[in-house]
Amino acid sequence: CQDIHIDLMSAEAKTERVHLATEGGDGDREAVDAVTDEMLENEWVPFVKCPDEDVAANEKLGKAVADAFEGAFRRVACPVGGPDVDQGWTLGVLRATLEIDEDGICALHPQLRAGFFKMPRKYPAIIRVHCTDACVARMSIRVEVPDDMVLITDEDGGGDGIAYGRHADFMMAENLKEFWGVHANVIKALLETLNEQSGWKRLGIALPWFFQIVRLVALRSLYARSIFKGGQAPITGLWGKEYYGGLPFRLGPGACKWGLLPRQHHPCGMAGNPLSVLDDQSMPELERSEMQRGESTSRYVAGAQEWLKEKNAVFDFAIQVATDQEHDLVNGEAVWNEDLSPYLPVGRLTIHKGQQLMALLRDQEDKNGEHLRFNVWNQLSAHRPVGPTNWARKHVYARRQDLRAHMNGVSKPTLCPFLTA
Repeated sequence: CQDIHIDLMSAEAKTERVHLATEGGDGDREAVDAVTDEMLENEWVPFVKCPDEDVAANEKLGKAVADAFEGAFRRVACPVGGPDVDQGWTLGVLRATLEIDEDGICALHPQLRAGFFKMPRKYPAIIRVHCTDACVARMSIRVEVPDDMVLITDEDGGGDGIAYGRHADFMMAENLKEFWGVHANVIKALLETLNEQSGWKRLGIALPWFFQIVRLVALRSLYARSIFKGGQAPITGLWGKEYYGGLPFRLGPGACKWGLLPRQHHPCGMAGNPLSVLDDQSMPELERSEMQRGESTSRYVAGAQEWLKEKNAVFDFAIQVATDQEHDLVNGEAVWNEDLSPYLPVGRLTIHKGQQLMALLRDQEDKNGEHLRFNVWNQLSAHRPVGPTNWARKHVYARRQDLRAHMNGVSKPTLCPFLTA
């Protein structure tokens, strides 16, 4: 009751200010507009508004992280050779439909109904199921964008965006609700230590970030335990996992994180091999990578294919809105408390039955999915990525894709080969 009383008093005061501004007649219209603009700007809303970002600083840091990544990649990955030097591989590419529904939109504050969440709509899409070392699954969604929607590349002439046609990318990983709690500066420092031969120089680079690095190691350990329960490989199939984007994106004037919540229980049908076997550091790099790839394929592909013979795989597309100052947007990799804002379903992703996981890749003669390039900056302007770490991802992903393409003799695509047709 006290809060309501305060709000009513505030509203009365604002109304009185408008009344005083209008007493002078039409000549005071500018004063009325100024009062109205101030009221709108300072209006309380049940979400956190995105602050203005230092674009130049973020861009500089992003390029510096990409430079450090390239040095580490050439030093660590290039000597090994082969298409899987970054310990990741495509398990399949499938057609899907993303449908945003009216009930989900109505649950959002009116100012947050923007971009994909402005109106109910269906979007043709593809999904790439991707796997990293030790059987950690990822899912990337590429949505076909209608001409009446504005991409980042439409807005700024391509200066910030990454696009291969009119598409938007959602990149998610298994259980990745937080991006390990690290800032782009910490990632840069860790990569730079890999580029140094001298132990003293490595120590000098890492020392200023000691506490952040310890926190990173702790959070990565927690993340690993959420996937490798009991120290074993995951026993949930691809269509039964939860996938999250980890970092925030704009939602009109606010921000959100997004995820995929399965509507089906899908065991993979295999016992979990001990993590110590899957990540045996005594094995040569290439041999360990091939072993992990084989484990991922046998663990996931057959079960996923069997499911799609007769049934769709369906996920709720959910978003977590930043509603409290604890939902930090300046350090966008911060953990967001779900007690303050749970993941809210706003639509569903349907992967259609009757498909073969590798059929689209075979049609494109793309054995390893090298022609598919995903980037979080291939997105609508209303969902522009937020924070320095997202800026770093823009440059690192593009740099890594160029390096992999060069190593594997693949030309850089100008259009997505799967949705263009």
